[in-house]
Amino acid sequence: MRKIREEKNVEFLVNIRYRIEGEKLIQTFEFSSSSKKNFIYLFDPRFLFKNKVDSLLSEFLLKDFLQRIDEENKITFLYEKQEIPKNCIRKLSAYIPPCFGCEYCSKAIQENDFIFCPVKNKHYPFPGVKRCPVFKTKNKILT
Repeated sequence: MRKIREEKNVEFLVNIRYRIEGEKLIQTFEFSSSSKKNFIYLFDPRFLFKNKVDSLLSEFLLKDFLQRIDEENKITFLYEKQEIPKNCIRKLSAYIPPCFGCEYCSKAIQENDFIFCPVKNKHYPFPGVKRCPVFKTKNKILT
């Protein structure tokens, strides 16, 4: 029997911490989720998480960082020594569709019984392809 994929809402907790090491201030954005499988969505530009992570970084980024270090579950920024802000925790959540194709793509345009992809300049019968390399998630929430 074939398993049917369902849409889901994925959540991450982001622990934002600061510490001084020598003459440097280190700011860490550490991401945690209920499942390690969710980390594939975090930095992928096809999904809403990429925009949410970028917004969070711009909100908490201090002035004049020297270096950025990206890892699977955290992002670290190095700064010249300065006043330490308070540590905090934020929650990020986003919709993950059941498939990465036309029906859930923000670029696709539905025209009667067809879906038009402006990137590929092609028409597909509804619901379109199930998996696409130019896919970008719609801004949809679970109901």
